[in-house]
Amino acid sequence: MAAKVAVLPRSDAAQLRVEHVPDSTSFQAIRALWQRAAMVLRRRTFRHGASVVARVLVTGDRAALLAAAPAWRAKALRFAIPSAQAMNNALEGLRISPASEIEVNASWVEGDAFERHAVLVYVPGGSFVVGRSPRLTALIARIAKASRLRACIVDYRLAPEHPCPAAIEDVERAIRDLIAKGQRAERIAVIAESSGSAIALAAVQRLRDGGVRLGCLCFLSPWTDLALTGLSIVTRPLTNQSAMSMEIPALCAHLYLQGLSPLDPRASPVYGDLSGLPPMLIHTSKTDALHDDARMLAQRAFDAGTDVTLRIWPSGQHAFEQRFDAQSERAIMDAGRFLQDHLAGANA
Repeated sequence: MAAKVAVLPRSDAAQLRVEHVPDSTSFQAIRALWQRAAMVLRRRTFRHGASVVARVLVTGDRAALLAAAPAWRAKALRFAIPSAQAMNNALEGLRISPASEIEVNASWVEGDAFERHAVLVYVPGGSFVVGRSPRLTALIARIAKASRLRACIVDYRLAPEHPCPAAIEDVERAIRDLIAKGQRAERIAVIAESSGSAIALAAVQRLRDGGVRLGCLCFLSPWTDLALTGLSIVTRPLTNQSAMSMEIPALCAHLYLQGLSPLDPRASPVYGDLSGLPPMLIHTSKTDALHDDARMLAQRAFDAGTDVTLRIWPSGQHAFEQRFDAQSERAIMDAGRFLQDHLAGANA
């Protein structure tokens, strides 16, 4: 069970619930050693991929950058493939099919036992430059099972070929298409992890400005501040708590922004208007390099009048829900309950 440490009420009934989740693992020492080894491997992988892109950027040759993109995307995806057994377990009993009724590139994740009254719109991460990996497909499949709701995955256009706001436009278009096909807005939940959270939140803000209010939002290890102002992006790598070093997200942000200010609310929606948003669940871990991003989003959304639950998990890397361990399963079930609870009231 989560241990609630703070509830900060507002006069308009919005709350900021900050909950630290206790560690239920009885093998902390063994798990810490395994995570350290995995972190070293990930760090080497990240740095190698980034160095390839950096060498092209030094030349200033945009054509060369675009030509190199498929190769380093493919290399990044090779390190995001779960075991066949894990993938089979995640997808068991589900169907994945193209969402042909939507104008942008999207797919349905559906199951016979899923409720039909609501839908999850999933915006995958990938640091704005890498497409959805098998591990992320497994993640949304597990969340769909936990919430018993079908999911629409939006595979938005990627940078550097398509800089901001192309991805935002794709997500907004997908949600508007769902509504045009008869899906009630209050029965739509948007869920995203990492950089997908910046894209998703910016799209939700545009929809709100157009009079569309969705059911709820769920962000896992959100990255919504492309200015990288959080201290954790510096301290977690230096203390060997995270494999993510600051130059990696900075490089990816550059490819996504391409001249746009990182403080522009289109790119960093945490600096935009966060009022009038539906209830929001945010997950982060104490050891995530972007931990401060999650806390900043929670505080600013609460200050704007949004009801926010921030759950801080004891350990795990960035977007740890992608893993197949006990903490990830607990977090996925927690997200599933939140999504079901907030969309159940729209079942009338």
